[in-house]
Amino acid sequence: MAPRSRLVLQLLLILPLNLAWAQYFGQQLKSVIQWKAADFAFPTPQERQEALASGRYIPENCIPLDMDVDYSNGIPYTLGRVSKAQGPSGPLIEPYPNAAIQAKPENNNCQGIVSVFRIKIDECNRMWVLDTGKIGEKRICLPQLVVFDMKTDTIIHRYRIPADQLVCELSLLVNLLVDVQDPSPLGSCKNTKVYMADVTAPGMIVYDMAKGKSWRITNKQMHPNPDYGTFTIANESFDLMDGIVAMALSPRIPSDNVVFSSNYGTNWRPTNDRLLYFHALASLTENAVRTSVLLNDTVWEESAESMPRSFRPIGIRPSQTAAQ
Repeated sequence: MAPRSRLVLQLLLILPLNLAWAQYFGQQLKSVIQWKAADFAFPTPQERQEALASGRYIPENCIPLDMDVDYSNGIPYTLGRVSKAQGPSGPLIEPYPNAAIQAKPENNNCQGIVSVFRIKIDECNRMWVLDTGKIGEKRICLPQLVVFDMKTDTIIHRYRIPADQLVCELSLLVNLLVDVQDPSPLGSCKNTKVYMADVTAPGMIVYDMAKGKSWRITNKQMHPNPDYGTFTIANESFDLMDGIVAMALSPRIPSDNVVFSSNYGTNWRPTNDRLLYFHALASLTENAVRTSVLLNDTVWEESAESMPRSFRPIGIRPSQTAAQ
């Protein structure tokens, strides 16, 4: 039997920056699936009509996108997958894994999912969902990591970020990296680390699944640069002072022969340690830090601003970018 393929979406309103990118690059990319407006599969026709009447579902507000998104009213589900059923404007989007787990804001139900910004599927066939817990500027629930077994579409793990690792109402966790250090089939998949970017209160949350705890890290390289806070796309300019948003990990191979020149005038020679690359959206500087530094929980529990020189600028990009 052929493997089942699925497209899982975060269903949120895109920022103006990404709308301009979508319009520009959409002219050059081949379309796989398209909608006139995102349409959803409701459990019953009556629930669909009730959602339309109450404003919980506003079709023109629903734009699926996997980059730099924000939550808007009128989106009935924050996490969905493309179904085979067709609606008037294209394939219907059904809630993943079901409608019951998609929390309704008015109910303040923190057992469900409130507002998803990013998802990652790891080597162990688990989907990691980063739920911001916020709708607009209002925090409904604490942000959380929700992990699904992709074979059974069931929740197998959940971790809520402690409130003392957030900056009041300002924090917004928008991106995650998942590093499985004991992947299947030989490993148990329990030795997993997760790195989460806080874009509006610039910092990083690191989660150790085996230890069942997380800690906050901050560094000046995670902050936006006011000189690059203005974006101009398609002759339209706007200001966006976003901090760390993009992250990537180096391959799992020894890199003794790799030399990184930093602005501090020293050479940096990583051993078989992985590097985490990152940058702020409103910045041109690309940065790197050893993951062994980030995973030293005792250091960061003493101070979130420890080891400032471990975060090194390694180059300058030609423009601001959300991608990594």
